[in-house]
Amino acid sequence: MPKTLSFPNRRATPAFLIPLLALALLFTLAPAADAKIPTLRSRFSNIPCLAPLIRAVDPNAPKSIEEAFLLPPHQGATILDDVGSASFPITTESEQAQAFFNQGIALLHAFWYSEADRSFRQALSLDAECPMIYWGLAMANERFPNRASIFTRRALYHLPKRPETTPREKAWLKILTAYYKPEVADPANPVPQEEWDARGRERIQALENLALAYPEEIEPKAFLLRQLTLDEFRSGIALTSHYTADLLAETIHTANPQHPSRHYRSFLWLNQNPLHAIISAPEAPTIAPRIPNLWNYSAQAFSAARRFQEALLHQRICLRVSHDFMRRAISMPDETENLASDYTALIDLLASTGRAREAVETARAMIALPRTAYLGERDTFDQSQAGTYATGRRLLAETLMRHERWEQLLEECESGALSAQESDWTHAAHAHYWRAIANLNLDRAEDAAKAEEALNAHFRNFLRHGTTIEVEKDIARCIRGLRAYRGLYNKELSGAPDTSREPLPHITPDHLSRLLVRAGFNHEGLTLAAQDLEARPGQPLAVANYCGLHYAAGKTNEALLAFDSDFRRNAGLADPGLASFEGLAPIVKKLNFRSNWKLPPHETVRPEGFPDAESLGPLTWEPPVAPPWSLPDHTGKTHSLESYEGQPVMVIFFLGVGCVFCVEQLNVFKPHTETFKEAGIPIIAISTDSVETLQKSLGGEDENTTGEEAAEPPAFPFPVVSNADLATFKAYRAFADFEEKGMHATFLISPAGKILWHDVGHEPFLHPEFLLAESQRLLELHGKK
Repeated sequence: MPKTLSFPNRRATPAFLIPLLALALLFTLAPAADAKIPTLRSRFSNIPCLAPLIRAVDPNAPKSIEEAFLLPPHQGATILDDVGSASFPITTESEQAQAFFNQGIALLHAFWYSEADRSFRQALSLDAECPMIYWGLAMANERFPNRASIFTRRALYHLPKRPETTPREKAWLKILTAYYKPEVADPANPVPQEEWDARGRERIQALENLALAYPEEIEPKAFLLRQLTLDEFRSGIALTSHYTADLLAETIHTANPQHPSRHYRSFLWLNQNPLHAIISAPEAPTIAPRIPNLWNYSAQAFSAARRFQEALLHQRICLRVSHDFMRRAISMPDETENLASDYTALIDLLASTGRAREAVETARAMIALPRTAYLGERDTFDQSQAGTYATGRRLLAETLMRHERWEQLLEECESGALSAQESDWTHAAHAHYWRAIANLNLDRAEDAAKAEEALNAHFRNFLRHGTTIEVEKDIARCIRGLRAYRGLYNKELSGAPDTSREPLPHITPDHLSRLLVRAGFNHEGLTLAAQDLEARPGQPLAVANYCGLHYAAGKTNEALLAFDSDFRRNAGLADPGLASFEGLAPIVKKLNFRSNWKLPPHETVRPEGFPDAESLGPLTWEPPVAPPWSLPDHTGKTHSLESYEGQPVMVIFFLGVGCVFCVEQLNVFKPHTETFKEAGIPIIAISTDSVETLQKSLGGEDENTTGEEAAEPPAFPFPVVSNADLATFKAYRAFADFEEKGMHATFLISPAGKILWHDVGHEPFLHPEFLLAESQRLLELHGKK
């Protein structure tokens, strides 16, 4: 047998062939208009690898139901504990399908869309022709109207085939159809926002009529309340009576105290009456404590009511629950729904309450999370788009600047979490920008000038070699922002810059207001401080900054009125020695307060059944344990994860040597094997092939061949082992449960046997250079865990 397998590289394949191939494959899958729609499993049973199909799919606008089902989630659902209780009877003979449908309803109320989608797909695998399950899928994809329209269309397709469908279910489908209008939906012609708003108002009326028609049922009321809340926050459709909606929320809670809609009540009053918003905030997340969103929503309510100690408690628990989910689901940060926004909420809340040290540590922990490889234009890497990593860097820099930790900012930019290679266009530009600002504030004008010149030189280099227009705009914003900042700091400007038109990148309003006052622009600085306090009512940093600046400007009454008992209670949360608190000493003296002027914080409310926070998950991400495996190669030799104990290992799952796209990945990694080995990271590949198939493709049983055969190099310079029963694929969740197929996957496993990084999907991972650098970073940060 030949010892080298060679298939066309993806980059060498004419681009026009990929959609043509996908179209041909989809044509073979598409049923006739009157044909029975196949199950998820049988739809793709004839295709060993789905990579060519995936490459032709627009995730925001799939063209067909087949394309929609190629998108995640791929792993099946299980019945979850601690997600609340919802009952929404549908016409199905499968009790399990009904159970998963009910679970999907509960998750919809919690806005956990990805898991709701998973539950509805699980229900569909048990009853593939139930119109209401497609209704659920449309609702779970409401953020993607084109997807929702496809599922709506499929629900209508199945409706005539299910004559036993009840009038109540038909009424739900009618409401869905009137909103998405699948008969005229066209991804090429997006619906204007005004039209969506009009449809939204009509939907509210239809849900009211449904609730009237079925007064004994909870879900019409619950979805009416859900829609009233969503429409006000997302679409700006005014709610004319919050009190009436609150009575509706109380009616639902009385009928089912475990219904996962309790948080709607907090949203109703969040802006109208924050003190009323917190009535249900302590209890709402305890109904479904394993859903991260509910802890975030209660934290928002407590924050609006200026109960920041409780807000911090709930926001920390939100992150704990997310980390626990990541461990159980073996989920990467950027594929974990809302993780970046949950981190952002906690870091911003910590920084705004003056807990600078904890905010810095949390931002560092965010940066230390595994990064997803993001490809920008022309297949160039642009990590500025990689959610948690880029956001963590920005939040760390903002926190250090707003608290004026200039030496620490310099250290982070030089050799810490904010350092970056020049080839990393966006992050290197940010580091030069932050370094210049830090040196300005340390009165190191020469070093600041060098950093500014480095930023300008970096931009010139980008213009010669870079390709991404958004990166170009970002670097240009940093250059303009630095000029404005330098002009303010050195008092060189004749007029205050209009930061409402072009904000200074990463400069928070509280710090900018102090900078404006320092530069002599008192009116602009005081106005900005007042606007910041209005946007963040009661937050200790905003209040302290407002009071200090206004008192120093002679606006004594304004300062004393803001220095209220709520502020004195919340100020105790702050670290000592904050820049924003420096201007408060004259106010304390004016009010004849003692040096310890802070009051005890508000009492924390923990209702009966409030869980122990640590039992819900770790506060920082902990890599999941890699499942053990022991598998034979083509010679019969057994390889196991245990044999790599004490050293990291890169494990590549692929769908057999007969798969063009799978072997493409192995051939891409092949020339980098030695580089990985030099870094202490051996590679091993796990195939869906049997040992016999591997023998035919890679060689015979005897490795000690002689003569001409022995002189030929092996097909791959790393072991390839067999997992024909797919047990290891399933253990690593490299298996699409709905299609019953293995998936491409790449895993970095630490010396301690933990999964530090992974990529799983129907497409193979083809970027070894990124993965080597990321592996070295993660092993340095987490290798001993």
